[in-house]
Amino acid sequence: LGRHFAGRTGLRLACFSTEDLGPALKWEASRGGALFPHYYGGLPTAMALWIEPIGQSESGAPILPERFSTC
Repeated sequence: LGRHFAGRTGLRLACFSTEDLGPALKWEASRGGALFPHYYGGLPTAMALWIEPIGQSESGAPILPERFSTC
């Protein structure tokens, strides 16, 4: 998040249930070999369990919402 979005404002984090996403959610190996989720399909925000703004520190680093640990 910090690598690609540092200094950006107005960002939001959306939490989705993997069960709700169905077969369009694919777990694929990353460069390091760990499984990483990729979603191939439309992603309506109405399916989100919650959507929260991402904060920003004085240095521009993103600050995730407290609810992040519940997703």
